[in-house]
Amino acid sequence: MVGGWIWVVGMKFPSLSHRKRAFLAAFAECGVISRAATESKCSRRNHVRWLEEDGEYAIAFAEAHDEANDKLESEARRRAHDGLLRMKFYQGAAIIDPRTNQPYVEHEYSDTLLMFLLNGERPQKFKHNVDMTSGGKPVNFTLNIGNRDSGSDPI
Repeated sequence: MVGGWIWVVGMKFPSLSHRKRAFLAAFAECGVISRAATESKCSRRNHVRWLEEDGEYAIAFAEAHDEANDKLESEARRRAHDGLLRMKFYQGAAIIDPRTNQPYVEHEYSDTLLMFLLNGERPQKFKHNVDMTSGGKPVNFTLNIGNRDSGSDPI
């Protein structure tokens, strides 16, 4: 709800102009600077200038950015956990469920999104880490690229 966000920004940052609050509200909703500029009828240049010249705007933009990222994370969690209903097709035509005479749909989940969420939330357990140290000291190794039989020099 864009209007609600303008109210929140207005309460927290009362000195911001209506144009700045409109841009921030649009950005918090969509998370894309060019789209927020179009929707709020502001130019990208204004946004950049406001960031450089108005510390209060920069703080408000950081909050709007967090809100936009929260929306993305929420959607990623929904797709990974709850999934999506997708219609199924065969040779370009929707498959009809013979029991219901309605288009056939399957519940699809995103294992990739789930993996990224787990990597971000619990990297110590789920991230693919490579330890390149030994007892706090760098590990020295030689990497040979090429065919061993070709007599190529190691890199």
